[in-house]
Amino acid sequence: MDQLSAHLDRSWDLVSKGETTQALVSARRALDLNGDAPEVHNLLGYIYAVDGDYDEALACYRRALELDEWYLDPMLNAAEILVNPEADPEEAIRLCRMALEVASTPEEMTDASLIEIEALMNLARVDEAALRLAEVGSAEALSPPYLVLVGRLHYEMGNMVEAKRFSEKALAADDTLPDAWYYAGLVARDEGRRIDAVVAFLATRERDLAMASPPWTASRPSLGESVTKALEALPSDALAMLDGSTILIEPYPSERQIRDEMDPRQVVLVEGVDPARRVFEKLWVFSRNVERAVPTAASLAADLAYFIEREVTTSRGEDAADGPEEPDRGAGRV
Repeated sequence: MDQLSAHLDRSWDLVSKGETTQALVSARRALDLNGDAPEVHNLLGYIYAVDGDYDEALACYRRALELDEWYLDPMLNAAEILVNPEADPEEAIRLCRMALEVASTPEEMTDASLIEIEALMNLARVDEAALRLAEVGSAEALSPPYLVLVGRLHYEMGNMVEAKRFSEKALAADDTLPDAWYYAGLVARDEGRRIDAVVAFLATRERDLAMASPPWTASRPSLGESVTKALEALPSDALAMLDGSTILIEPYPSERQIRDEMDPRQVVLVEGVDPARRVFEKLWVFSRNVERAVPTAASLAADLAYFIEREVTTSRGEDAADGPEEPDRGAGRV
């Protein structure tokens, strides 16, 4: 194996383990060996994206495409960043349509199509998104994880029949997939099939807990420290509702909570009310759901603040002057 390939392989291995600092060292050594290798710039972009430096990641992906305009990986990697409503969904759509011209497998074509559909939805071009999703839905030979992704988009568009069909098809092919159980549970809940929803959510819990944590958790600060920073960043009215609350950090909602029809992937939960002080008694933070909902360690505290503020605001009801209300654990806030 030549030196360039060795550094590339080592860097990919390191970033897969969440060791982004050392991965960056190896990637830069590869860059020193061949600064015109597009795969090096794609790798650098991926490392920066894992660390939450999206501007630098996009610059690297664009450089990779300057060197090889039909290189599929940086097209899709850049599109995944640009799909955000606050980024550039139009550019994401352009990249996805380019990617469809060079994609050679059903999975590659589905990746490009799903990112494009998400971008269309973020631009409120719902009819276009629905047409594209119908095209993806007719594709054959999709693997179970892609069946789940298609079903998720159908669910988000309110197409319950198709969401149910794709979830069931995925589960028939592979019943170990937590996402397949989760969306089956959401559909069952929305259809009023409460027992089926709880069964599916308990299966989701079992399978989620068996999954490995994402790579970035290896280098993150302790979750307790991040929760403290998140609380400090809350608006004063939301923080007041948590004055004296007990902070409970658990890996996942308990079986009891899920049987009470709580969404198994809820990130945080406020529970119990002190009527005299008009504050919540407990704030639960579920670490495995934090890992799923937060893309990088860099945004951990800020994203936690968002989830906590949203939970407090939703759970206290519209009339904050009357103090917080007991949260509806069946509401399924994620």
